[in-house]
Amino acid sequence: MTEPCRDDICITCADALLPVVVEWLSEDGCTARGLQRGEPCEVSVELVDGVELGDTVLVHGGVALQIGEKAGAAGGRTADKQALPAGGPGGVPPT
Repeated sequence: MTEPCRDDICITCADALLPVVVEWLSEDGCTARGLQRGEPCEVSVELVDGVELGDTVLVHGGVALQIGEKAGAAGGRTADKQALPAGGPGGVPPT
C-alpha cells in the first residue's frame, strides 16, 4: 500500500489547476512550454483543442485540462504570436 501524502499540498491529490501561459507549441500541437509560478515548464496539451500561443491553459499534473483565457480576449492580455527560438522559453531545449 502506498504511503499517504504528508505535505500540506500534494499535486497528485489536490484539485488544483495551475495557469500556464503558452509561449511555445510543438509542431504537432501536443506539447506546450511556458511559465508556471515563474518557472519554465513543459505540459501536454493533447486533451485541449485550439491551444494557441499566448493562451493561458489550466494544468494539473503536467496536463492541460482546459483553456483558462484565450490570447487577446477582452480584458485579457494580448500575446505576441511570434514563435520562440527552437530552445523555447528560457532556452529550455526540446525533449
